[in-house]
Amino acid sequence: MENKEKKEILIVSQFYTPDVTAAAYRMNDMYEAIKDMIEIDIITSYPHKSNVIVEYAESNIYRVNIISKSKNRIIRYLNEYFGFMLKSIFTSKKLKNKYDFIFVTSPPIFTLVSGYILARIKKAKLIIDIRDIWPDVLLDDGTLKEEVLYIKYSRNLRFICISRQT
Repeated sequence: MENKEKKEILIVSQFYTPDVTAAAYRMNDMYEAIKDMIEIDIITSYPHKSNVIVEYAESNIYRVNIISKSKNRIIRYLNEYFGFMLKSIFTSKKLKNKYDFIFVTSPPIFTLVSGYILARIKKAKLIIDIRDIWPDVLLDDGTLKEEVLYIKYSRNLRFICISRQT
């Protein structure tokens, strides 16, 4: 396949190797499986769920730094999620003007917002991969209460995704 025939895709994932999470490994495996067929750029974060350090920079991987020093769990997570969402949008200015596809994956769910905005900016088709939506865990551990909008939104989104698969 010649280079000009290859589709161009931008992957937006808050987690990517060498971070040690299931989402990071999943995205790395996907990248390795399709990299010879598709031109790929990736927007991700520096590892922040582990003490792993990025030792080399690949030219097609754009990393954003997420600083979350709060001891309050909710504040720390919101800072990570919104920080990545906003920084991924600003980082896109360094990238190509147009992609064929924007592939965005959760967790967290806020990456879907940046993916939607990037698809509009880059005039690309949006592919959404929704995983790991477990709002009841946040209720069970006392992080959030039942009436929080996120809980209602997550439950509805999870239902819509399950319904579309059947």
